Amino acid sequence: IKKIYLNKAIERLTIYSKKHKVVLGIPELMIYVISSLHSKYPFFFGKIKENDIFKKTLNPNIGITLDIGKGLFIPVIFKADKLKIKDIAVLLTSYKLKALRNTFKNEELNNSNFTISINMDEDTVVVKPIIFPNQTCMISLNAIFKEVVLNDGKVNEVKYLNLGLCYDHRVIN
Repeated sequence: IKKIYLNKAIERLTIYSKKHKVVLGIPELMIYVISSLHSKYPFFFGKIKENDIFKKTLNPNIGITLDIGKGLFIPVIFKADKLKIKDIAVLLTSYKLKALRNTFKNEELNNSNFTISINMDEDTVVVKPIIFPNQTCMISLNAIFKEVVLNDGKVNEVKYLNLGLCYDHRVIN
């Protein structure tokens, strides 16, 4: 579990959103950042095959949990590292509409190699995710909280969330 401070990220997302006329939030940022780590940390994106043999993947295909009252869906953002953050936002918005209408195609829900679990409901302190079969890693985004901190004698309010990371120790240590 890791506490992540968000003030600067939220500020930059707000500026970018206004400039590019797109709605951005922490989930879109996490997809963008995590997919950029694929080449540096390939074991987080691999697959475990028969007899516990590890296979690297060519691209970060990021699954993202969506539950808007119609059941849990985990659509995949394929080759996420090749997308700009605004493209991720547009795709994620279309996936939210598909979740609402229950109109996903089978190929949109298969072949992720890293999953981000969105658990940002109010007061969700931490969710420790369970890794899906064949994957090696899953991360959960939890609720955004505020706290007051003292910085150089000044009182400031900061926003943060807790990340829950779960990974297969047979592959990653």
